[in-house]
Amino acid sequence: MNFLKSIVFFSACTIFISNGCMEPEKPAQTTTTFEDLPRDLHNLIISSLIVNENSLNAIISKISKTAQVNKYFNSFINNPSFIDILIQKLQEKSQISKLTYALVLSQFPGTLAWLKEQLKKGTIKKSNLENALISLAVPENLEQLIEKNTNFTFTETPILTVNAIKTLINVGANPNSQNEQGYTPLMVAGLKNNKSILIFLLNLSNIDLSIKNQQDNTALEIARIHQNKEIEKILQDYLKQKKLNK
Repeated sequence: MNFLKSIVFFSACTIFISNGCMEPEKPAQTTTTFEDLPRDLHNLIISSLIVNENSLNAIISKISKTAQVNKYFNSFINNPSFIDILIQKLQEKSQISKLTYALVLSQFPGTLAWLKEQLKKGTIKKSNLENALISLAVPENLEQLIEKNTNFTFTETPILTVNAIKTLINVGANPNSQNEQGYTPLMVAGLKNNKSILIFLLNLSNIDLSIKNQQDNTALEIARIHQNKEIEKILQDYLKQKKLNK
């Protein structure tokens, strides 16, 4: 029985027993949440998603497509328990941090709730979020980290790092946080010519361009030092518009 058929099969049953499924006497009740299913089925469902897959993009694509065609499974990707078990299973294949996997899975709604739960438990700290935020401003940094430290590869379009950054900010990461050298995510994005991240950060209401690094330079001054005219113009235009809006 393939994965999609198994979901339909199990959702049509109201009584689960270890050796199979009994016919319901009343009209079948549909399964609407991941937790409605027996615990042993959780691992079976998720294992079927990642078995024989060496590409994280392929796994993400399979989950997305399954959610599109199956209304029961669509509710699973909103569930932090589903995300938790998925991350555990991914770690069994390749050991990297839970936070890194969560960022890869940030397009699924349940990931945000899962991260909030981890912060509450203390298994992930706010400082971890802010370190990740600065790191993600480097183009393709997340993809390179995964490919370097795991067996997984990215064989399709690179993941949308903006989604990962948005998730980090939504769970409390400070977009103006600084690393040991005093660099903010905005400075790093400008330095690495990562325009999509730069523009995303500039659209945040609390972004601060006046922050200076340990060399006493702002994001704009860093762009000038490195003669990056395009980034310099984006930052100048932003500051001009901000002045007009006052």
